[in-house]
Amino acid sequence: MRYAKLFFTICGVLTLTQTGCRRQWDLTKPACKKAIDEYYSNRPECLREAPDPRHPELGNLCIGYRSVVSIDSFTPPWNGMPRTSHVAYHYTIGRVPDWAQSPAILQTYPQLRDALTGPHQATENLVGGSAKDDSYVWEVIPPGQTVE
Repeated sequence: MRYAKLFFTICGVLTLTQTGCRRQWDLTKPACKKAIDEYYSNRPECLREAPDPRHPELGNLCIGYRSVVSIDSFTPPWNGMPRTSHVAYHYTIGRVPDWAQSPAILQTYPQLRDALTGPHQATENLVGGSAKDDSYVWEVIPPGQTVE
């Protein structure tokens, strides 16, 4: 009996050291990238918050979508509920329409050239959502919203 306890204790320690004591809700760089990429996948980057009233036909000058190129850092998720983390990352603008890359447009809108030249730094706050497929789902907290 004594040896059985010792055996199971050693097996438990070996299991924890092999798995790194990771829990399914632990945040990783790939999970951060996935959450941010999914958030921006249908939210285009635009040069204007609203259309120019003098030229409403131009719209907001949306030029493409963010794509994370690196996760620089993230805070350890807070152990309470909900779990949150602050993430610093770099991104580029992808899925850029042809018109946005034309020399005439780039000359007219120099801020467009800057936006298309990346990578750029940004930060996001993530929140851990419900469990899905035996893992924890992380999502971006939209600007101006809080999580309780």
